[in-house]
Amino acid sequence: MPMVSALSRNLLDEIALFRSVGEAVLGLCEPATPRDIVARVDAHVREIKLRGDPVHDEAVVGFGVLLGEQYVQSFGWHWASIVRDGPAGDRSTCVLSPDRAFSINPIGWVADVIYTDKDINFLMNFNMVRAGLLPPAAPDEALGLH
Repeated sequence: MPMVSALSRNLLDEIALFRSVGEAVLGLCEPATPRDIVARVDAHVREIKLRGDPVHDEAVVGFGVLLGEQYVQSFGWHWASIVRDGPAGDRSTCVLSPDRAFSINPIGWVADVIYTDKDINFLMNFNMVRAGLLPPAAPDEALGLH
């Protein structure tokens, strides 16, 4: 099982800051539903990849935080630090389902999609979670969903 721990106050403050960065890049100035925000992140990343636009690391982190926050707001997920089993002991900042059965590393996911040829499926994933179309997972498993 992965080791899950709470985030420091400083990291939570950085998440709030980068959420603002993501909102600014997307031009979010009016209230929007979480699904609409995920759709805008999805469309914006699609445009970036289509045009081959350069992307600043701050924008990537901003999009990832903004994406993760929609799972927090919509599904009651929470931010935490995860250290996965294995020789590398990789640590990542993720959003987790309330029972910690599922996890998403939204910053890593956005970076992976932007910097590689991976498919853009943020909205599909969000809709699947909303519909409860999830693979089997046990509490505290932190099964990655992307």
